[in-house]
Amino acid sequence: MNLNRFRNLVLVPWLSLPIILASYLLLWSRIPSEIAVHFTPSGNPVTFMSRGQSLLFDLITSLIVLSICSRKLWKHNINPERILVRYYFAIAAMTIIFLGILLYNI
Repeated sequence: MNLNRFRNLVLVPWLSLPIILASYLLLWSRIPSEIAVHFTPSGNPVTFMSRGQSLLFDLITSLIVLSICSRKLWKHNINPERILVRYYFAIAAMTIIFLGILLYNI
């Protein structure tokens, strides 16, 4: 795989950080002060976080996963395509979950 193309593919998921941050900033006035983040199987909220804590948790968790996956890909493993697919899936799933919880609370 071309090195420049590979580098671009590794960096694309880093766009999830500004997407999460922009979502919070655009919706900040509509977000309640306490956000439900943990639910029972019937859908009732159990655990709450402040909106600042929720934003910080989302950004830090995403940053950790992005850093670990990017580092693993830059080590030039035997099968980088497989790791890249897992990387994209993990970041997409996390972003969808974070934004889903945010939209649930609006």
